[in-house]
Amino acid sequence: SLQAAAVQLIILGLVVLTVSFNPNSDWVMTFATAWFLLLLYSLWGAVDTLLGYDFRYIFIGNWIERVSHANLTRINRRNNRPDDRR
Repeated sequence: SLQAAAVQLIILGLVVLTVSFNPNSDWVMTFATAWFLLLLYSLWGAVDTLLGYDFRYIFIGNWIERVSHANLTRINRRNNRPDDRR
């Protein structure tokens, strides 16, 4: 779910960039094509997970896994105070 949220934020950013440029600019088609292809890729991931398969986005999957692992293995400072030990 974190991977899907990251992809949706990227798509939102690309849509905002598409809308913010002058309609006659070449960048509009570039950003529009990028967010459309990314949208199709995220739909592929949604269908795969619906069918019960594990789906990892190309660049986002490894990054999200490292962030999640770092957060799960970090030491919580509140639980390491001498007066909280049991």
